[in-house]
Amino acid sequence: MSNWQELERKYFMSTVERIPVTLVKGQGARVWDEHGREYLDFVGGWAVNSLGGQAVGISGVDGALIQGRIKNEEMGYMGTVVKVNVAPLTALLQSGYIPVVAPVSLHSFDKPDKAPQLLNVNGDPVAGEITVAIGAERLIFLTDVAGICDHSGTLIPNLSPDEAEALMASGVASGGMIPKIKACLRALSNTSTTCIIDGRQPHALLKEVEGGGSGTTIGIPK
Repeated sequence: MSNWQELERKYFMSTVERIPVTLVKGQGARVWDEHGREYLDFVGGWAVNSLGGQAVGISGVDGALIQGRIKNEEMGYMGTVVKVNVAPLTALLQSGYIPVVAPVSLHSFDKPDKAPQLLNVNGDPVAGEITVAIGAERLIFLTDVAGICDHSGTLIPNLSPDEAEALMASGVASGGMIPKIKACLRALSNTSTTCIIDGRQPHALLKEVEGGGSGTTIGIPK
């Protein structure tokens, strides 16, 4: 118990201080070191709480949901998804629960000796891979920006896959938007619509599900 209390004081102080782990970003993804992995080991099984209704918090480790390999050595314990086991998600969904998945992966492929058992995986590609695996109707990202904007800062309401690729190639779409766009493009292999919307707006998700038209929609032209 004392170990858990120590970790709680370190990572979840009542003042909501910044996590004492240095996060370096590469191509919009966080690069994790051994200390960052310790944080992930803690929050992956504890900090995903019930969000009300019938939400259930799980991590990618539960039921071997997410299985991956190290993305590259320069990015530390950052993983990439190789396989999604949909059985845990299917069981929860069929029982009326909403799975809330923490993006931690089992280190199941190409694991060197003494390498960690768990890997952090950027939540954006995890969402894309889960969308493909379960055949979801659509993928919606909630962000802290209006959506994808052009070079002048104007919101772009609709993009084709080719147009989205061009925005990344030109540098207009950059930083944390890159993995979201890539996840949307990946998801389009098994769904017709993906969206990046402003999660700061009241009832943003409900409005998108019921009517659509907010943020940026990346879809296959009809």
